[in-house]
Amino acid sequence: MTRRVTLLAPFFIPGCAWIDDFCLRADFEFRKVPFTDRLVPWHGRGRLTPASEWFAYLRYARRALEEPSDCVVTSFPQLAFAAAALLPLRTRQPPRLIAWNFNLGSLASRVKGWAAGRVLERVDRFVVHARSEAADYAAWLGLDRSRFRFVPLQRGRLGPLPPSPIAGSYIVSMGSANRDYRTLAEAVRGTGIRTVVIAKRDLLQALPPTPEIVGLHGLGQDECNSILAGAALNVVPIRDGRTASGQVTFTTAMRLGVATVATRCVGTVDYIVDGETGLLVPSGDALSMRGAIEILWRDETRRRQLAEAGRRHADAEFSDEAAGRHLAKAIDEVLAA
Repeated sequence: MTRRVTLLAPFFIPGCAWIDDFCLRADFEFRKVPFTDRLVPWHGRGRLTPASEWFAYLRYARRALEEPSDCVVTSFPQLAFAAAALLPLRTRQPPRLIAWNFNLGSLASRVKGWAAGRVLERVDRFVVHARSEAADYAAWLGLDRSRFRFVPLQRGRLGPLPPSPIAGSYIVSMGSANRDYRTLAEAVRGTGIRTVVIAKRDLLQALPPTPEIVGLHGLGQDECNSILAGAALNVVPIRDGRTASGQVTFTTAMRLGVATVATRCVGTVDYIVDGETGLLVPSGDALSMRGAIEILWRDETRRRQLAEAGRRHADAEFSDEAAGRHLAKAIDEVLAA
């Protein structure tokens, strides 16, 4: 019996690939619904999702739900909320709902969590990308922990990249969510190690003057990846918190074979084995971060060992093929319930 699975993501364009293309199941019929609205780029928006974007997600979910399906898989929390809000309007049997990439970024007030949970209780399975988030999100939303599953965030194989536009040796740190660039600035101050930071303009402007730091913003994804691939070392400084951040950056670095130093916190401990596939340092500890950076900056052999081990681990655990297997398992679970 063929099961129809509808996929929703704000990055879907006609003919694009996603993890369903690596889910080798003849009994699943996947249908990607193209997203036609234009959203504000991530580096040009604030912390809150604007009203115009919410309306775009609702229109998108409504259009997708008009077609019959056995299961709907959404990517990112806003789309999960939009689909869950519209499910009661279905006159036919509503499909099962899986919320993939359910990364909230931060937890607001308990009242907001309870209110969101009353809509999201229509979701059959939440897929999170940090182990501790399963319990934290369940408690905040007032939902049963059994609905949540940890699945590593996947990062597909990257094609050929142009040379880095930055000449010479440097380390890189990029991203804007929950970053602790002040600790990084303190860690590299006085080392003479050129440190390229790619983030939103306001985060760069808030940094204290540090000769080692070169701030960049407004770059495209390919340009960011080229700079990352050309770096001697990738650093991911995270403010300690209850939700995960930085996975896209360090999983990309691992797949590119770039050694990583990251804050030990929610999320990083699920992906990086300290001393084997990367180095983890305590939150807010500039001295420890400086030590880790200087060790790998000076020791090319050690840096290569971590980079190669990280690449092998990422290829096995964070690949599209691995995510396709996880997707099949999640669909089987909710359809069998």
